[in-house]
Amino acid sequence: MINDTYYFASPEKSPLQFIELFERYYGPTMNAVEAAQKNGKAGELHTQLVELANAQNQSKDAGELGLSRVGLANKIRRYGLAEP
Repeated sequence: MINDTYYFASPEKSPLQFIELFERYYGPTMNAVEAAQKNGKAGELHTQLVELANAQNQSKDAGELGLSRVGLANKIRRYGLAEP
């Protein structure tokens, strides 16, 4: 597994808003949300992803976020899906 870090920046988006975008448009996260909905755990997954985004946020300014691919993959894998 490669430990990549991807940085997403926007002066108008909070970590919560980034997670909501991932849940709607980023394939691996969309798949995890779908699987979590089937298991009745969509709320739990959403909460964990938001907590991860807030914990990993490396910016002191609102709207800038750095997320570890490994951290996101671990959360997604917990819901029975392959690594992104």
